[in-house]
Amino acid sequence: MTPKPWTRRSFLLTAAAAAAASAAPLPARKKIALIGTVVQLLSHAQHFLDRLALGYTWGGKWQQPQCDLVSLYVDQFPAKDLARSRAKRYGIPIFPSIADALTLGTGKLAVDGVVIIGEHGDYPQNEIGQHLYPRYEFFRQVVKVFEASGRSVPVFNDKHLSTDWKQCVAMVADAKRLGFPFLAGSSLPVTRRHPAIELPWGAPLTESVAIGYGGVDSYDFHGLETAQCMS
Repeated sequence: MTPKPWTRRSFLLTAAAAAAASAAPLPARKKIALIGTVVQLLSHAQHFLDRLALGYTWGGKWQQPQCDLVSLYVDQFPAKDLARSRAKRYGIPIFPSIADALTLGTGKLAVDGVVIIGEHGDYPQNEIGQHLYPRYEFFRQVVKVFEASGRSVPVFNDKHLSTDWKQCVAMVADAKRLGFPFLAGSSLPVTRRHPAIELPWGAPLTESVAIGYGGVDSYDFHGLETAQCMS
C-alpha cells in the first residue's frame, strides 16, 4: 500500500497530536506503605523494601520501581537492624504506628496500597514450632484505618495469613466486607527455576518429592509450595 503524501494540513495535525501527547500529564505513581516485623540482612522485609525503593533485575535488565514506597512501620529493631539505615538512604520515614504509616500522619488513609511482611524477628512459638508472627494483628490495625477513613486500598500479605484458622477466615471476611483486593503468598511459585524445568501439561505424574530444611513454617512451607507449583 502506497503511503499518502504529506500535506500542510496532515503535517500540522500530526505535530499537534504529538505535542498534545508529550504535554499530557503522566499517571500518578501509586503510594505504598510497608508494614514489617524486622528489617535485617536477608529478611523478607529487607528484600521487599529494597525492591520497592531501589528496583530489581529481571530478564537480564534492571527494573525500576513503578510505585513509590512512602512510609514504613517496623515492629522490632535488633542489634543488626537495617531499617534505620535503609530509611535514611531512600528518604522514607519510619512511623511510630501502623495507623501513622497508612495516613502519613494526616489521620486519614493517604496511600494506595499496603504490604504486610510478618516474617523474621523475635516472636514466640506455639506447641508445633510455628512462629507467632503478628500478621493478623497488623492486618487488623490496617482494617481499622480503612474503616475510620471510609475507604480501602489493596493489601498484600507475605506468606500465609496466620497460624490460627479462625483469624485467617476473619481476615478474608474483612477484605470481602470492605471490598478491597487481598493477596497473599510467596515467591516460590513464580521464581526462576535453575535448571529451568517445566513438566509438560498432562504428564502422567503420580508422585513427587521436594527436599529442603526447616523449620515447619518457613522452609518446610517453601518445599510444599515448590512441590505444588511444579507438580
